[in-house]
Amino acid sequence: MDAAMSIDLSSMPGNYPLANSLATRMLHEAFEKINEEKGMSQRQIAPLLGYKSSVTLSHMAIGRVPIPIDRAVDFARFLGMDPGEFLIAVLEQRYPELNVRRVLGALSKHGKATVSKTPVSVLVAELESIAGQSLDGLPVQTINVLREAVSDKNAPRRWMNMGEVPIIENLRRAKPHGLTPADVKKLNDFIESL
Repeated sequence: MDAAMSIDLSSMPGNYPLANSLATRMLHEAFEKINEEKGMSQRQIAPLLGYKSSVTLSHMAIGRVPIPIDRAVDFARFLGMDPGEFLIAVLEQRYPELNVRRVLGALSKHGKATVSKTPVSVLVAELESIAGQSLDGLPVQTINVLREAVSDKNAPRRWMNMGEVPIIENLRRAKPHGLTPADVKKLNDFIESL
């Protein structure tokens, strides 16, 4: 058995950032299982999966490097894992900030990936993944901003992009009570001169 197969992943030091990911644990367990059942080491498996040496596989199995998404299904089939579950685990490893299962569930015709037992739209799933929680759990102020943005029929005129924020903040500091009609004219003339 390869040395990496006998390592306790829960005790891995900081240079193994993916050691506790589901994908790493699944791959590690699959290597252990194929070693026990078929007597195959990572060194023997590597060329069968298209690798010149077992080092890369070993690094994946201990969480030192991420598992390539484009190889996940091949690994799963060869090692006897459920390809869909392993692919999802690899996507979660690569994109921990997303709720991959919820997004994939929303994209699936049969997906019921919701908190409320009703189908979720792709947009809701994306927003909840960005927020890291249900939209209903967001602070009231954030929910109110979302309501305003969605209800505004002329949003581009009203909402600023990030590049415009410093300009507006400077204007607010310079003119805390707002602009007079004369200030607006001066500002418009200045902008036209640019």
